[in-house]
Amino acid sequence: MSYHLEPHLLGEICTLKHKHELWIGQIVLIKDELFELQLLEEKVKSVPLGKQPLWITIETIDHEIHLLDVEIVSDSLRDNDRILLLKAVSDLKFQSKRQDTRLPIADEIEMFYREFPPRYYKWEKGSFLNISLGGAQFTGSKYISQGNLIEIKLGPPFFGDDDDEVVISRNVHATSENGHYIFSVQFLNLIESHQIQLKKYIENIYSGLKNPTF
Repeated sequence: MSYHLEPHLLGEICTLKHKHELWIGQIVLIKDELFELQLLEEKVKSVPLGKQPLWITIETIDHEIHLLDVEIVSDSLRDNDRILLLKAVSDLKFQSKRQDTRLPIADEIEMFYREFPPRYYKWEKGSFLNISLGGAQFTGSKYISQGNLIEIKLGPPFFGDDDDEVVISRNVHATSENGHYIFSVQFLNLIESHQIQLKKYIENIYSGLKNPTF
């Protein structure tokens, strides 16, 4: 049995689970029971997918979530973009009620961000306001439109020394305040080991706030 993707999902960003990684893609065509997914990361253009089942997660800005079990119909390069032609064999749809614990950042933690794909964009300096397992809020001087993708450099103190990760994130909200912009972003492909470290960091800080040693 196949499923027809709803037309409003055209253009949506999604994640494709491949082994222990999450790849970022965008739905660029929906036609009957088939749809095309463009993989957006340069590093995955030549990585073979094999015959294993694939799961795709689509989460819209208004928190509508689709979990798709898909079959690959074709896998090709088009104008140097890797395009997967896919057929969904199941579609689980629900509304997200996720509320991760959000940790306010009291002492300034600098960070770097840029628009994705990064072909023409340099790293810009920003500062975290708060962070959770699912995303973060930060300030920066370079504006990026709501709905666009952002690369964020995450590292210490959230992870160990010399343990950085560039996380692709979705800009879900952007406002202007005192000459700077405040961005709220959703992490899309934070690796599992860093999810564990970030969760532990947040829990440890909250534990210290609840049980001060002075």
